[in-house]
Amino acid sequence: LWVYVPGQAKASRRPEGTGQKLISCICSSYGFSGAMADRTIRQGIVGASFFTGIGGFGLGFEQAGIAVSFQCERDPYCNEILEARWPNVRRSRDITNVTPADVPSAQIWFAGFPCQDLSLADPRGRDGLAGKRSGLFFRFATLLAENPPPVVVVENVPGLLNSHHGQDFERVLCTLVELGYG
Repeated sequence: LWVYVPGQAKASRRPEGTGQKLISCICSSYGFSGAMADRTIRQGIVGASFFTGIGGFGLGFEQAGIAVSFQCERDPYCNEILEARWPNVRRSRDITNVTPADVPSAQIWFAGFPCQDLSLADPRGRDGLAGKRSGLFFRFATLLAENPPPVVVVENVPGLLNSHHGQDFERVLCTLVELGYG
């Protein structure tokens, strides 16, 4: 899991753990700690989820006191789960049709963009970010450019690190840096 905060020299690798630990890391990146971080969380930090899957990020953020205001997920089965768990959250089923106006104001955007074209588990070989699914990262990046939130959390499989000899990972990092994250 990599966390990108504007103005931070580089992305930070965060240890696995509860959503509270992640939020504490984000708050500390802004200089908030202890009671100030707790108060910030209670005052209503809002997150928007892209490539939501069944909502793992959302559950972690909710446990840390962050409300989920938006979800974007294409898979019908995943949407059934999301609708049952978050019936009142604004939702889109196709990131290619999402506009900045569709996304409610949120301090944190989190995304686990599709990994199928990056994963080592693909027996066909990997198309990487040139692939139809993993290439949707660039649509997410376009939305970031049009409506930049203060904090972005991006997640993907280890295969991103060596896809196309590391060039795909470099493209993700460079894209986020160009947008002011990292």
